[in-house]
Amino acid sequence: MLSFQAHLRAAIASARIPPRVLAEGECRTSRGHICNLCNASTLNYTDETLAKNHALLSFWKEARLQPRLEPLIPSPRGRSYRTVTKRKVFHNNRGIKLALINPTELGHMPVHVGECVIEPPDHNRLYRHIEQVLNTPRMSSLANVLSYVIIKGDYQDQSVILNVEELPDAPKQVNDLSKSITRHVASVTGVFLFEGDADDAYYLGSKRGTPEQQLRKVYGKTGLHFDLGERRFIYSVLSFTQVNHSAAKHLVETARSMLKPRTSMQLFDLYCGYGLFSLSLASEVQHVIGIDGSRSSINDAIGNARGMGIHNARFHCVNLTKETTRNALRTMKPDDLILLDPPRNGTAHEVIEEISARSPARVVHLFCNIDGLPEEVRRWQQCGYEMRRSVPVDMFPGTFEVEVVVLLEPR
Repeated sequence: MLSFQAHLRAAIASARIPPRVLAEGECRTSRGHICNLCNASTLNYTDETLAKNHALLSFWKEARLQPRLEPLIPSPRGRSYRTVTKRKVFHNNRGIKLALINPTELGHMPVHVGECVIEPPDHNRLYRHIEQVLNTPRMSSLANVLSYVIIKGDYQDQSVILNVEELPDAPKQVNDLSKSITRHVASVTGVFLFEGDADDAYYLGSKRGTPEQQLRKVYGKTGLHFDLGERRFIYSVLSFTQVNHSAAKHLVETARSMLKPRTSMQLFDLYCGYGLFSLSLASEVQHVIGIDGSRSSINDAIGNARGMGIHNARFHCVNLTKETTRNALRTMKPDDLILLDPPRNGTAHEVIEEISARSPARVVHLFCNIDGLPEEVRRWQQCGYEMRRSVPVDMFPGTFEVEVVVLLEPR
């Protein structure tokens, strides 16, 4: 079947939406070309939301999924929403460029954009400033080992992570860059070095040890925060966090409405991260058991539970496989609840089968990759579960992606 991206492209083309007028420098490369990595360069958010709704219905129909998909919940921030951004370092005879990546058959091609409209203005300012400083002769040793620059945070504070192939010989250059960054953008609360593999295709990846062992703080706070209502979640720069903080509340509220938690139930939160869902729902259930493969995230979840005064939540660092899922769910009762928010590539082999064997009353499965949804839903159906509700949430405005929250119940 066609990908969701293909359906969205068709919906945009059939709507014949006139391209929006760009501000000076907006969504343009350093050579003046319009960036085509996402839809934000050609669509305003209202038109994009309409096109995504049409594409979602078309995708759903082709996949023969039931029941009918509910309307897309739009993001409160249609632009300037991304709280996690990155630039890859590209070297040429004129120096270095911090650029977005366009994956092609020939590899990663640089797209050097000054003003990316789906990123907060402070991120754009930081990348321009860091690139300018790195191109000075005194920064050559650091520039030669730098592979990525990553920014994580919220809409007020950010941390900068310098992903290096190896620790630079000149630590003074790192300190000088850190001082220059914090002088230029006051919202930067932390600067870090992460020693990753030179041949790694992704940022913050390493085969030399645990991620925690590869991280070095250069300046500032070790943690970031995300406020959801009255709850403040603290998390490490290494922990997974939603890239769209403005829309995360819709995920939590949608999950709550589907799960219908009660104080007689246990909630098993698989791929729990720093406890966003677990701790938001903990007061409404008897116990919460959170499972995640990231030691950093689990430490954050434990710290968040302690800081919030939540005593009915337990968190365990476990990579979810068939065997570990069976062990993690050993205390599950038939009226208990499951929430799972796996990574983009989905669940491991037979994880769904192990969950369904425990007969949870309700399962909420979040899909950040809609193209993988039909196959995983079929696996649930083969195990005796049916999809009862499906709610798309626009966690990724401007892109060809959307998140879908699915409720499954025993047939």
